[in-house]
Amino acid sequence: MSDRTLTVADVLRMRPCGMDDDGYTPARVKELWAGRESLTLLDVLDLDIPIADRLWCVLHAVDRRTRVLLACDYAGHVLPIWEARHPDDMRPRATLETCHRWLDGEATDDELIAVARAAYTSAAHAAAACAAYAYAYAATAYAAAASAASAAFSDTNTTDDELEWQLARTREVLAIEED
Repeated sequence: MSDRTLTVADVLRMRPCGMDDDGYTPARVKELWAGRESLTLLDVLDLDIPIADRLWCVLHAVDRRTRVLLACDYAGHVLPIWEARHPDDMRPRATLETCHRWLDGEATDDELIAVARAAYTSAAHAAAACAAYAYAYAATAYAAAASAASAAFSDTNTTDDELEWQLARTREVLAIEED
């Protein structure tokens, strides 16, 4: 897999959830690629599949720095909502600050893991913790997207709006990295 394109084989190696029972069979992935040898990551973001699936695929394909950056953006976008509801709990903010320090080369992998563990004591802290874990695991960057949306919002329409924002932010970051 190159840094900026994905083939059908690349996606199948990622082992999408439900590959056997939810429609993402090899035939379905081939159908989505529509005879093209590969798709750019930006093309993947335009596929006619749920936003969460597009983000999952792209976040599995980008380098770990980009995963952490995006996971931080996702969690940071909803952090004000979290803090308004839980003004005395600064663990998500501390986790994101450590993630940003890691992105700047000022925190170690061990520090990132430690702060992620501290923040991941309940589902409510998952978004920030996932941002920290994203340095190593592609799936946690996707989990940050889902957790950030679900932790901050209580209704489906708002969660959908958040996923739309995450899709737009991912597109923006990928476009900047291509320049």
